[in-house]
Amino acid sequence: MAVRNFWLDATIDGRKTELSGGPRSKEGGFELTIYMRDRGSIRRALNVSGWEHQGKLTLRISAPLETKIEIETER
Repeated sequence: MAVRNFWLDATIDGRKTELSGGPRSKEGGFELTIYMRDRGSIRRALNVSGWEHQGKLTLRISAPLETKIEIETER
């Protein structure tokens, strides 16, 4: 069975279908940004990115001014 480097599933209120998918190539990655309303304006709340480099997969979760979380596995 073929397994992608990363797979994303999202359920959003008001949408009839889920958002799901992953990169097609073995070198594929992704970037996801989540925004939030803050006192009438919009701010970036969270970034999630995943990438492949030399056979290793890295997942990074970061928020502005916060500590980053990084997870690394062997492809």
